[in-house]
This record gives sequence, structure tokens and C-alpha cells, in this order.
Amino acid sequence: MSRNLRGLSLRKGLTDSMYEKTSDAALSADDLRETNLISVARGFMTGNAAILSASSFYDFLDPEHQGKKVFVCNGTACLVSGRTEEVMRELLETYEPHEIGTMTCLGHCHSNDAWLADSEIHLCKCGEGRKIPEVYTNAEKPVLTAPAGDLKEYYSTMAVLNKNVEAALRELEASGLRGRGGAGFPFHIKVRAARDAATDGGKYIVCNGDEGDPGAFSDKWLLEERPHSVLFGMLATGIITGAGTGVVYIRGEYPLAIKKVREAIRTLEEMGIAAGDENHDKDLFRFHVVQVAGAYICGEETSLLNSIEGLRAEVRTRPPFPAVYGLFGKPTVMSNVETLANVRSILEEGGAA
Repeated sequence: MSRNLRGLSLRKGLTDSMYEKTSDAALSADDLRETNLISVARGFMTGNAAILSASSFYDFLDPEHQGKKVFVCNGTACLVSGRTEEVMRELLETYEPHEIGTMTCLGHCHSNDAWLADSEIHLCKCGEGRKIPEVYTNAEKPVLTAPAGDLKEYYSTMAVLNKNVEAALRELEASGLRGRGGAGFPFHIKVRAARDAATDGGKYIVCNGDEGDPGAFSDKWLLEERPHSVLFGMLATGIITGAGTGVVYIRGEYPLAIKKVREAIRTLEEMGIAAGDENHDKDLFRFHVVQVAGAYICGEETSLLNSIEGLRAEVRTRPPFPAVYGLFGKPTVMSNVETLANVRSILEEGGAA
């Protein structure tokens, strides 16, 4: 059944995504929610149950979140620090109790004073005599165009990579790079398997930015401050495997990361490095950003793939593994933000280094 639904989702793919259509419909007003979800089911020629089931999976789409104007972090670090109570006291001066909801881990475990409102993170600065909350823009540390100076120079390694992808793959193997999301699976094995996999369609590179473990915010830092290191890793992996499309899957609790990655992708499109709305070169790699609607299990790779496809985000049985049967049933390299961010330095310095 899931393969049949996957095929229906593939018909419109990422540009007219079943996941995004379902999310938009689920956020409709209460009296329109079910009608709009059923309309999505008809548009994708799938059963109502499949769409209604998928829409009920995510925290942000829960009807209980309707009418909430602000969401306080209730992650472990914030709760044990006691700052959540201070944040709540400050918010109650502005919002009614029924307008305040909770989210699990906003990635500010180091300050323990964050909440989400109007698609922006706010910091309480409790105890500092501040009456006006501070919007987290990371302005004190602006995102660099690239970790090392000029952006054109940064991506120039691509020209060398294009000439000898087998040599690049050997360097990745020599480096011993493993998945930094926790599984520690050798990266080069995934890449080689996806490269060698037969397919009657495209291949994909998927970046797993659904960092949901309490106390973890390394992926958030990279996506906000070093997005090009991650995008480079995806592009390089795409060249090696023959994949033409990359998906950056970022949790909705990281609105600034989503914004910065989209800005970085637009820059690559303007430079002619990636394909975009105004640059339709079929030979160029195309990026898509997926904003996640809140589900811890989506950090698991096959649940994440189901989520992008608009299916209920549950774990798939393996084998087959994503490198052979991944997104939309096509060969897919799925890896963590930090793993992909290491690729450029390996190709530049050599795997032994």
C-alpha cells in the first residue's frame, strides 16, 4: 500500500508536494480543515484516510495548536534550569493562558529562555530587567557567505570533482567519515551504493536537519552560520552519485536556519551553480527546503523519507535501504547535517588528512 501511495505522491513530486499541501490544509480554520484535507486527497487521487492519517501525525498540525500565538520551549534543559517558569511569567503579561502552547527543544539549550512566535525565535533575557523580548536574529554573528572567503572560490572545487568522481569517492573512504547523527554508518558506503544503484528515474541527496535530541544544537549552528558547507556537501555527493536533486529537511523549531538555508540556495541559483525558478538548466543540481511540522521520529531516515513524500511518517522495513530504494523509491543518499558539512574539507585536504 505504501508503495502505491508513494507512486501517487511522485506524480507531482517536490514542486507540488503532497506533504506541503497536507500541511497547509491541516492549518486551515477548524470548519475548513477536514474539507481541505479531503480536497488534497482527491487532488492526489489517494484515499481520504491516507491524508487524514498523515496530517494527524505532526505536533504543529494538531488541532490543539489552533489559536495558539506563542510556543514556549519545554525541552529538558529549559525545564531543569527553571527558566521555563520565568519565560511563562513574562509571556502571561502579554498573552492569555489559552494562547500559549509548548514545543520540545527550540535549540537554545545554552540559554534556556526561548519561545516561538510569528515564525521567529524570541529570547526572554529573564532577570536582566528587560521588558521587551529580544528577537533571535543571530545579528551579532552574521552568516558568512562561506566558511572560507569568496563564494566562487569556495565552490571552485566542483570543477576538479567533475573530472574524477572515483578519486573523490576514494578520498571519502580514506577519511573514515561516518554518520554524525548518531548511527556512525560509513558515509562512503552509502555514496557508492547510491552511485551504483540502477534506476529508471532520478536520484536524490537528502540532508537530515531534524535535530530533536534535547541539548543538541550543532546542526542548528551549521545551518544558520555555515549553510554553504552543508550545501556544498550535498552538491558534491550529487555529482559523485549522479543525483540531480537535493532536499534539506529542517525542523520547524529552527525558523532562522530555514531562512538562512533558503537565502544560501538563492545565492547559488543567482550564481548559476544551482537550478532555480528563474534558472531552469536541467544539468544543474536543484535544491528544495522542507520545513518540518514537528515529529521526533522524523529524525529516523526512513520516517523522514515518508514524511517528505506526504505519507504517515513511520519507520519503513529494511531492506531495501534508502541508497537503493529511498525518496519516491529512487536511490537516495540520506545523511546528517554535520556529515555533509565535512565533505568539502575532505575533498580539499585529502582523506588522509
